Amino acid sequence: MKQIMKKILFLAVMTVVAFFASCSNKEIEVGYSLNVKVDPSEVVAPFVPMNAGDLDACPKGYMLRVHVFAYNAEGVLKGSAVSYINNYGSKASVDLHLPIGKYTLITVTDVIKGTAQNVTLEYWKISGEENISSLKVSETDYISHQRGILGIANGQYNVTTQNATYTMTPKAAGALIVSLIRNIHQYSSVTYYELDVNRNSDYLSFNSDGDYLVAVKNNNNSFDWRLSTLEPADYPDYNGIYDYIFLLPVSNISFHYSYKQRVSGSDKWYKTSDRIYTLKAGEEHMFVLDMYDSENSNKITFTTYNNVNTTSSSRQAGGFVEQYNAGNVLLNKQDADIDTHSASSANIVDLIETLEQ
Repeated sequence: MKQIMKKILFLAVMTVVAFFASCSNKEIEVGYSLNVKVDPSEVVAPFVPMNAGDLDACPKGYMLRVHVFAYNAEGVLKGSAVSYINNYGSKASVDLHLPIGKYTLITVTDVIKGTAQNVTLEYWKISGEENISSLKVSETDYISHQRGILGIANGQYNVTTQNATYTMTPKAAGALIVSLIRNIHQYSSVTYYELDVNRNSDYLSFNSDGDYLVAVKNNNNSFDWRLSTLEPADYPDYNGIYDYIFLLPVSNISFHYSYKQRVSGSDKWYKTSDRIYTLKAGEEHMFVLDMYDSENSNKITFTTYNNVNTTSSSRQAGGFVEQYNAGNVLLNKQDADIDTHSASSANIVDLIETLEQ
């Protein structure tokens, strides 16, 4: 009986030894704790809000999502985590368990609708995270307004046998455009407005150092991308409407406004002159389309204010110069009394007046 028990014990020990012998060092990796703290406040810090709370607070039902990825020297994902916080003034904290080695850390912040348990709407989608060379952050098909602001940070860290803490501070990955349309009910025949661009970027990728790269789309400089749309009938009590648009960095991108006029049962399109920009991360620009500019002989004007979040803002102005369809058709001024209440707050008025001084 003792001999049988010895044989069973011997076989059990040999099984354990054989198991560990068959495992390579890569398959048995001891993880050490790295606590990554993320401060997202710098993502919106460069931008001037048109109304207090527009940018730094998530609307009710929305949250700020914080992704953290850790890639080893070969660019392979070895750890990741996601956290959800209420606004840009809060801080996220995640724990990664990583083997000893040098890592490239990447943080991505974006706004989602829903909760950590149930994300019902997202404006950015992450894919290919298994390797840093395939990691991609792509826009979805939903209009995001200020909720589309994207934050990115990267860093290098050496994991040792000591548990440690590492802080990351993402910054805005693109520029913010403020679009303000004034006197939207000035002409009853104008039923639709839009802001268009001739090129765009809808995703980011990353190099081996964790720096992000922008892919730009350009269809022979055709204005195929609509950034913002407005139907004045949706806002009967407002005479001016503003909108936020977040764009990834793009060189030599052209903007113009278009509006649709309904006359005798048919639509005619008009557009403004083009404005060319090279957008950089952290910049903010303001576009103003005024359908009845009292300071410019009551003309329709398109005015831009460059770098409104710095002290070097410059102003450009110009009128409508081109009609999409042949033929001249007079605009029909709205006969009914126009509600002069404006969606543009005193903050916007003060900002414009300051920029023009």
